[in-house]
Amino acid sequence: WYQRRVRGHTKRFNSALSQGFVWRYSSKIALWFTCGAYFGIIAMFSSILILLYTFTYSFVKASEDSSKILTPVVPGVNLPNSQVIPYLFTLLFSGIFHEYGHALAAAREGVSMYGSGLFMFLIYPAAFVDLNTESLKRCDAFQRLRIFCAGVWHNCIMMVGAYVIWTCLPLTLFFLGYTKEHAVTVTSIEPDSALVNQIYTGTKIYSINECSVIDKVSWGQCLWKMYDTTHIKGNCLDGSIISELKSNTDCCAEGVTSPKSICFNSTAGSECVHARRVLDQLDCSSDEDCAGGGRCFRPHPSEGSLLKLTHSSSEDAALFVGDPPTFTTLSISLITPPGGSGLGYLTALRCS
Repeated sequence: WYQRRVRGHTKRFNSALSQGFVWRYSSKIALWFTCGAYFGIIAMFSSILILLYTFTYSFVKASEDSSKILTPVVPGVNLPNSQVIPYLFTLLFSGIFHEYGHALAAAREGVSMYGSGLFMFLIYPAAFVDLNTESLKRCDAFQRLRIFCAGVWHNCIMMVGAYVIWTCLPLTLFFLGYTKEHAVTVTSIEPDSALVNQIYTGTKIYSINECSVIDKVSWGQCLWKMYDTTHIKGNCLDGSIISELKSNTDCCAEGVTSPKSICFNSTAGSECVHARRVLDQLDCSSDEDCAGGGRCFRPHPSEGSLLKLTHSSSEDAALFVGDPPTFTTLSISLITPPGGSGLGYLTALRCS
């Protein structure tokens, strides 16, 4: 009932498939869909194995923290809202290309088509072809197999084509003036982000807390270290440096803040110290890493994380104190368009 209300049907493309193109290349099209039939047989048995594997891990080993092979994509749940429109457009194109495979294979086997169209299932767009059932029944088993497997065969070809395009994208964009540096480029930042006044669209981020950012993998690793408390390092301060950097304001007291200093913890207690100058000192994991009787200072838990971003918008690194999830307000790209800013960013990635 729901599908009928949003379903569109047309006969406009029937004649295009029944004319000379199909018969002119009949042998090549037959070979093409014969390959598709064999692929469909292999894919069928492979999908059964994948479903059995997923079933095992979903029910038998439900208590273990294991990754799943099959994960449904639900807009707004595990798909960001900013990607819903491109996702639905891709889904629609995939469905049309899938059904075109069925229609072309049917035309090759002499099966007439009543029409084709689009419909909506909940919020998901899809396509269909309406074949003549009586004509289909007159085909032998392998002819029907060619028709039935044509859709998934076309999807496989589309997947391979998309992978080739994605792999060759950096080379293609290089000739269009795009550049790739050992950094990531900010493509957008949400207005309510705590980083608005320090990071701008077009800014290149080179490192987070001395963790070099050169590509998507290193960006993810650096973000992961922000959340993993086992990777939080401190900085070595000895007595003379502590006296020099210590603030006149006791920002460790409840309700007291300082514009340049935050509360640090060490084995000797808490100190309100100049944040930027502290990060200029040597890294440490414990007091044993500090020479000359120095102590290892880390931000007090009430301060959150202290992060240092090396970027292109300023010679001084940007400091950020607070909750690491703030970085989900950034979108980044691995390449920079001609001119270095504005529109034209491709391969944009959400930081979350």
